[in-house]
Amino acid sequence: MSGFPGRRSPPDRLSFGMTSTIAAAALAGLMGSPHCVAMCGGFATACARPRRGLLAWHAGRLTTYATLGALAGATGAALPGPAWLPAAISIALLAWFAAALAGVAPQPSVRLPALARIGARLATRPGPAGRFLLGLTTGLLPCGMVYA
Repeated sequence: MSGFPGRRSPPDRLSFGMTSTIAAAALAGLMGSPHCVAMCGGFATACARPRRGLLAWHAGRLTTYATLGALAGATGAALPGPAWLPAAISIALLAWFAAALAGVAPQPSVRLPALARIGARLATRPGPAGRFLLGLTTGLLPCGMVYA
């Protein structure tokens, strides 16, 4: 038992189910690589001159993803009610997004026209700081592979 009531200690080794989940996630990532190259290859190529610009761009994207993930986690933790409520809300949202992709539900959308203008301006800004800021805005672009 761990130090928390009602919680078990992690197993000494991975179970078959966990191993299968990890393998499936790795395979999905590998199969999604062509999508990533097609969708973000242009950004990466533009930021790769000079080389340190590419690292700054990736750092900006990762900062955005980490911040959004932390906000989502904090929101889920702050929801009042039973512990299963955040998972139920997540499942409902995933079902809605899947139905929207299938064309049977309205597509959720948030319009941020200023984001396109800011991104275009930052794309021409020289130096690693400009690339980092471009990465911050690029991390806000919708991406099914990131959301999955």
